[in-house]
Amino acid sequence: MRAAIVNLIGRYIFREAFGSWLVVMLVLFLIFMTNQLADILGDAAADRLPRDAVLAIFGLTALRYLMFLTPITLFLGITLALARLNRDGEMAALSACGIGLTRLLVPIGAFTLLLALGLSWLALVLPPAASRRIEEIRFSAEQNVELSAIEAGKFVSPDSGETVIYAREVV
Repeated sequence: MRAAIVNLIGRYIFREAFGSWLVVMLVLFLIFMTNQLADILGDAAADRLPRDAVLAIFGLTALRYLMFLTPITLFLGITLALARLNRDGEMAALSACGIGLTRLLVPIGAFTLLLALGLSWLALVLPPAASRRIEEIRFSAEQNVELSAIEAGKFVSPDSGETVIYAREVV
């Protein structure tokens, strides 16, 4: 009977920590990605980035922000969950029933371990490829912008005067 109660309480603590983490993660991720979307769209509007690459760069940048925000939001989510349990008097009730702090930390530790394993997989596999792809897209965009600046019948200096290009006709 006691094991079933402890298991039930463990699932409850796990659910509370996960719910708080998810809310904090979504809010901060939305804030960061809104700002990033504005930067990416600004680059695309200024022809520093090809318009067809906006979605790819946005998705790859989202992966980097996911890796950056997860540890911070994990800490904030667990803190909010435990603070809510304390505020509502549930921590005192659990303590009165003989369930100590170490028993409460087991589900939180399991949640943290699962998140750490997922994050470590993401850190080892996706970000290097994502960063490389973003740089390839940006380099390709810079090359295309330099070529698109050439106008027929005009002298153009794409690199501030070191090189001068003249095209009689642009095809």
